Amino acid sequence: MILAAVSNLSGSLNFQSLERKKDNLKNADVQLPSQDKVFDYLDAQACMSSLSVFQKTSDKTGFVDFMKVSKQAGVDNAEDIGRNCTKKNILGTGANSVVYKFSNPLLDRWAIKVDIKHNDYKDSFSHPIQPVDDEFRGMNMGQEIARIGNRVHILKRINGKPHSFENWSKHRAEGTKITEEDASVFLDDVKKIADFPQEAFDDYAKQLKILDDKGYKADSFNPNNYLIDYENQTIHIIDAYKYDVDAHLNTSYDLFCPLVDYPNYSRFYDVMSEKEKAEYIDFTEAIFEKCMTAAEKTGVSTSEDTFREFISRIDRRENNGGIYINAFSTIQKLL
Repeated sequence: MILAAVSNLSGSLNFQSLERKKDNLKNADVQLPSQDKVFDYLDAQACMSSLSVFQKTSDKTGFVDFMKVSKQAGVDNAEDIGRNCTKKNILGTGANSVVYKFSNPLLDRWAIKVDIKHNDYKDSFSHPIQPVDDEFRGMNMGQEIARIGNRVHILKRINGKPHSFENWSKHRAEGTKITEEDASVFLDDVKKIADFPQEAFDDYAKQLKILDDKGYKADSFNPNNYLIDYENQTIHIIDAYKYDVDAHLNTSYDLFCPLVDYPNYSRFYDVMSEKEKAEYIDFTEAIFEKCMTAAEKTGVSTSEDTFREFISRIDRRENNGGIYINAFSTIQKLL
């Protein structure tokens, strides 16, 4: 995936490198958070945008298994699934979607994603459950395995912690102040990730390679699009979108940059103590090197130019003043 870079003694890095009548559902207990409580860790842009854990399995999380277990759990139809979409079951929210767990632990291998961008999402629960083509059969990539209407999706579920602030996009856009406590918490997370074994990074890189080969682009801008399982020391990509099978726009920097929240990197750095700054750089270097080693093993592009050109294109499209390219350049200056 991403090619290794060389770090020198001064600490600098060389960046080379988810049926019944509709009327029955009008008053269903489908609770959604207010927009100001939404955070962008599962902001799906397409049916397959909630992609995640790379895992070779005998696949007990596919459509047939879901339907079998849901019957055992007393979840017989789409309306029953809708009853699980309550506030207490929210796993994560985004500007365009909300993801819920099932109340019955028998169904803890799956999650429900509801697209909320359009206000007709409740209508979907009046439709039958339909299987979808599974591009990642035999693996758990957090992919959609069933659909209900146009707005409800059943996903394979993975566990982990979002890697930065809740409501990251709003936090960033409004320039919310980062406190010393924020920086300390983030530094502790970065340290833990830096201590993950190389094998964790290798599996992480394999996810990106699989996505890239199937024409998906990982959304590496928002670090909450990546989940970290600290207990099992695994990293999961949970947001990607269909792009172009021939584009191959994923690079090693899509591995490294989200793990250090690169758009906020210097903002964390600026409020750290001198001791914390030194540790931050050391941990960043360790993550960088492990990402690069993993990239070399898996064959994802290591082109810095490809990464720079893509984030510059997004900056221009969003007319955001060059947020992403400037943040990337700042990391290079600090390290």
